[in-house]
Amino acid sequence: KEKTPKAPLKTKSPKTPSIKEPKKRKTKFERINEKLEALGVMPDPYNGNCARAAIYRGSIKLTGNKSDLDQVVLSGTTNNCGHNFSATLRQLLEQPDYAGLDYEDGLQNATVFCDENCDEGRTYVTHICSGSPSFDSGKFHNHCNACKLFGKCIGDYREAHCDMCGKHWFTGMSGFPCPCQGEDSDDGYYNNGGCLVI
Repeated sequence: KEKTPKAPLKTKSPKTPSIKEPKKRKTKFERINEKLEALGVMPDPYNGNCARAAIYRGSIKLTGNKSDLDQVVLSGTTNNCGHNFSATLRQLLEQPDYAGLDYEDGLQNATVFCDENCDEGRTYVTHICSGSPSFDSGKFHNHCNACKLFGKCIGDYREAHCDMCGKHWFTGMSGFPCPCQGEDSDDGYYNNGGCLVI
Protein backbone atom coordinates (compact mmCIF):
# COMPACT_ATOMS: atom_id res chain seq x y z
CA LYS A 1 0.00 0.00 0.00
CA GLU A 2 1.11 3.43 -0.78
CA LYS A 3 1.58 5.65 2.24
CA THR A 4 -0.29 8.87 2.22
CA PRO A 5 1.91 11.77 3.10
CA LYS A 6 1.32 13.20 6.51
CA ALA A 7 -0.02 16.67 6.71
CA PRO A 8 2.64 19.08 7.79
CA LEU A 9 2.63 19.80 11.47
CA LYS A 10 1.17 23.09 12.40
CA THR A 11 3.79 25.04 14.17
CA LYS A 12 2.87 27.71 16.54
CA SER A 13 4.33 31.02 15.66
CA PRO A 14 6.18 32.50 18.56
CA LYS A 15 4.08 34.99 20.41
CA THR A 16 5.36 38.46 20.24
CA PRO A 17 5.19 39.86 23.67
CA SER A 18 2.65 42.63 23.84
CA ILE A 19 4.40 45.82 24.62
CA LYS A 20 2.35 48.06 26.83
CA GLU A 21 3.09 51.67 26.48
CA PRO A 22 3.79 53.13 29.88
CA LYS A 23 0.88 55.20 31.05
CA LYS A 24 1.84 58.82 30.70
CA ARG A 25 1.93 60.38 34.09
CA LYS A 26 0.13 63.69 34.36
CA THR A 27 2.11 66.71 35.37
CA LYS A 28 1.19 68.78 38.40
CA PHE A 29 0.20 71.55 35.97
CA GLU A 30 -2.26 69.20 34.21
CA ARG A 31 -3.63 67.83 37.50
CA ILE A 32 -4.37 71.35 38.79
CA ASN A 33 -6.19 72.25 35.58
CA GLU A 34 -8.18 68.99 35.79
CA LYS A 35 -9.18 69.63 39.42
CA LEU A 36 -10.34 73.13 38.58
CA GLU A 37 -12.21 71.92 35.47
CA ALA A 38 -14.02 69.39 37.68
CA LEU A 39 -15.11 72.37 39.80
CA GLY A 40 -16.34 74.18 36.68
CA VAL A 41 -13.37 76.51 36.14
CA MET A 42 -11.90 76.25 32.66
CA PRO A 43 -8.30 77.26 31.85
CA ASP A 44 -7.99 80.80 30.53
CA PRO A 45 -4.72 82.16 29.10
CA TYR A 46 -5.50 85.70 30.32
CA ASN A 47 -7.37 85.29 33.62
CA GLY A 48 -6.74 83.60 36.94
CA ASN A 49 -3.18 82.45 36.35
CA CYS A 50 -1.85 84.25 39.42
CA ALA A 51 -4.21 82.15 41.59
CA ARG A 52 -3.34 78.99 39.61
CA ALA A 53 0.36 79.67 40.24
CA ALA A 54 -0.38 79.94 43.98
CA ILE A 55 -2.11 76.55 43.84
CA TYR A 56 0.89 75.13 41.97
CA ARG A 57 3.31 76.52 44.58
CA GLY A 58 1.17 75.26 47.47
CA SER A 59 0.01 78.50 49.10
CA ILE A 60 -3.61 77.74 48.08
CA LYS A 61 -4.87 74.20 48.68
CA LEU A 62 -7.42 72.30 46.62
CA THR A 63 -9.32 69.36 48.11
CA GLY A 64 -11.62 68.79 45.13
CA ASN A 65 -14.72 70.03 46.97
CA LYS A 66 -16.86 72.74 45.40
CA SER A 67 -16.30 74.76 48.59
CA ASP A 68 -12.63 75.19 47.55
CA LEU A 69 -13.73 78.04 45.30
CA ASP A 70 -15.28 79.92 48.24
CA GLN A 71 -12.16 79.90 50.41
CA VAL A 72 -11.06 83.43 51.28
CA VAL A 73 -7.52 84.06 50.07
CA LEU A 74 -7.24 87.64 51.38
CA SER A 75 -9.48 89.87 53.48
CA GLY A 76 -9.17 93.40 54.75
CA THR A 77 -9.94 97.00 53.86
CA THR A 78 -8.59 99.16 51.06
CA ASN A 79 -8.46 102.89 50.32
CA ASN A 80 -11.15 102.47 47.66
CA CYS A 81 -14.24 102.60 49.87
CA GLY A 82 -13.13 101.70 53.38
CA HIS A 83 -15.31 98.58 53.50
CA ASN A 84 -14.04 95.07 54.08
CA PHE A 85 -13.07 92.89 51.12
CA SER A 86 -13.07 89.07 51.19
CA ALA A 87 -11.30 87.89 48.04
CA THR A 88 -12.33 84.32 47.27
CA LEU A 89 -10.51 81.83 45.07
CA ARG A 90 -13.50 81.92 42.70
CA GLN A 91 -13.08 85.69 42.19
CA LEU A 92 -9.31 85.40 41.78
CA LEU A 93 -9.62 82.67 39.14
CA GLU A 94 -11.67 85.16 37.07
CA GLN A 95 -9.32 88.11 37.68
CA PRO A 96 -7.38 89.43 34.65
CA ASP A 97 -3.65 88.67 34.79
CA TYR A 98 -2.87 92.11 33.44
CA ALA A 99 -4.83 95.09 34.75
CA GLY A 100 -3.20 97.61 32.41
CA LEU A 101 -4.83 101.05 32.66
CA ASP A 102 -7.96 99.77 34.41
CA TYR A 103 -6.94 101.76 37.51
CA GLU A 104 -7.78 104.92 35.50
CA ASP A 105 -11.14 103.54 34.33
CA GLY A 106 -12.70 102.82 37.71
CA LEU A 107 -11.49 99.21 37.98
CA GLN A 108 -14.20 97.98 35.60
CA ASN A 109 -12.42 94.65 35.03
CA ALA A 110 -11.70 93.96 38.71
CA THR A 111 -13.41 90.82 40.00
CA VAL A 112 -13.06 91.42 43.75
CA PHE A 113 -15.81 93.52 45.33
CA CYS A 114 -16.25 94.87 48.84
CA ASP A 115 -18.58 92.99 51.17
CA GLU A 116 -21.05 95.91 50.95
CA ASN A 117 -21.00 95.78 47.11
CA CYS A 118 -20.81 99.59 46.83
CA ASP A 119 -19.92 101.49 43.64
CA GLU A 120 -16.31 102.21 44.68
CA GLY A 121 -15.81 98.77 46.18
CA ARG A 122 -13.62 97.13 43.52
CA THR A 123 -10.02 96.02 43.77
CA TYR A 124 -7.38 93.71 42.38
CA VAL A 125 -5.33 91.23 44.37
CA THR A 126 -1.73 90.90 43.26
CA HIS A 127 1.21 88.66 44.18
CA ILE A 128 -1.11 85.76 45.00
CA CYS A 129 1.42 83.55 43.19
CA SER A 130 4.21 84.44 45.62
CA GLY A 131 2.15 83.51 48.68
CA SER A 132 2.01 87.17 49.78
CA PRO A 133 -1.23 88.49 48.26
CA SER A 134 -2.10 92.16 48.64
CA PHE A 135 -4.84 94.48 47.44
CA ASP A 136 -3.93 96.71 44.52
CA SER A 137 -5.50 99.41 42.37
CA GLY A 138 -4.46 97.43 39.31
CA LYS A 139 -1.53 99.66 38.42
CA PHE A 140 0.90 97.18 39.94
CA HIS A 141 -0.98 94.03 39.08
CA ASN A 142 0.88 92.51 36.14
CA HIS A 143 1.09 88.74 36.22
CA CYS A 144 3.33 87.45 33.44
CA ASN A 145 1.62 84.39 32.00
CA ALA A 146 4.39 83.98 29.40
CA CYS A 147 6.56 82.57 32.21
CA LYS A 148 6.30 78.82 32.81
CA LEU A 149 4.10 77.04 35.35
CA PHE A 150 1.23 79.55 35.36
CA GLY A 151 3.61 82.54 35.42
CA LYS A 152 4.62 85.08 38.07
CA CYS A 153 3.88 88.65 39.08
CA ILE A 154 6.24 91.29 37.71
CA GLY A 155 4.57 94.38 39.19
CA ASP A 156 4.22 97.60 37.23
CA TYR A 157 1.93 97.39 34.19
CA ARG A 158 4.79 98.84 32.09
CA GLU A 159 6.98 95.77 32.62
CA ALA A 160 6.99 93.13 29.90
CA HIS A 161 8.25 89.63 29.11
CA CYS A 162 10.87 89.26 26.39
CA ASP A 163 10.23 86.28 24.15
CA MET A 164 13.86 86.34 22.99
CA CYS A 165 15.69 86.16 26.33
CA GLY A 166 12.82 85.11 28.63
CA LYS A 167 13.46 87.92 31.11
CA HIS A 168 11.45 91.01 32.06
CA TRP A 169 12.24 94.63 31.34
CA PHE A 170 10.73 98.08 31.64
CA THR A 171 9.05 98.69 28.30
CA GLY A 172 7.38 101.90 29.46
CA MET A 173 4.48 103.50 27.63
CA SER A 174 6.63 104.06 24.53
CA GLY A 175 7.56 100.41 24.07
CA PHE A 176 11.29 100.54 24.80
CA PRO A 177 12.96 97.44 23.35
CA CYS A 178 14.46 94.80 25.60
CA PRO A 179 18.21 95.36 26.06
CA CYS A 180 18.88 91.86 24.74
CA GLN A 181 17.90 93.21 21.33
CA GLY A 182 20.96 95.42 21.21
CA GLU A 183 19.86 98.49 23.12
CA ASP A 184 22.10 99.47 26.03
CA SER A 185 20.86 101.73 28.76
CA ASP A 186 22.48 103.58 31.61
CA ASP A 187 19.25 104.75 33.20
CA GLY A 188 19.27 102.18 36.00
CA TYR A 189 16.61 99.90 34.54
CA TYR A 190 19.12 97.46 33.13
CA ASN A 191 21.95 95.56 34.72
CA ASN A 192 25.09 95.77 32.56
CA GLY A 193 23.06 95.89 29.37
CA GLY A 194 21.01 92.82 30.35
CA CYS A 195 17.35 92.59 31.18
CA LEU A 196 16.17 93.46 34.63
CA VAL A 197 15.09 90.22 36.26
CA ILE A 198 12.13 90.63 38.54
